[in-house]
Amino acid sequence: MGNAEIRGTFQEGKRYEFLCSSYKMFLLLLFNDTVVISYQQFLQITQIPAHELHQHLIPLIKQKILIKNPITHSFSAEDAMQVNAEFKSNMYRNKIAVLNSKT
Repeated sequence: MGNAEIRGTFQEGKRYEFLCSSYKMFLLLLFNDTVVISYQQFLQITQIPAHELHQHLIPLIKQKILIKNPITHSFSAEDAMQVNAEFKSNMYRNKIAVLNSKT
């Protein structure tokens, strides 16, 4: 797995750069084509195993880049995610955390 830099424009034209894994970049790029993506759609489109998908979605949600509905700690097929248009950060460059697996 590699690393990537991705740029996004949010509310009021605010631009940010994100340093993240290739998987996280791929997940974020899916929002170029649609506003809301369900957890089940993420699984189908990406073919990433569920436990790995959790590891990549959780940091995006915790850093408030993505909004998950309903707001719960677990994931179900119907959960919907969308980009947080009101995302704000004091820094232009934001490093998206890596969630370590518990094996």
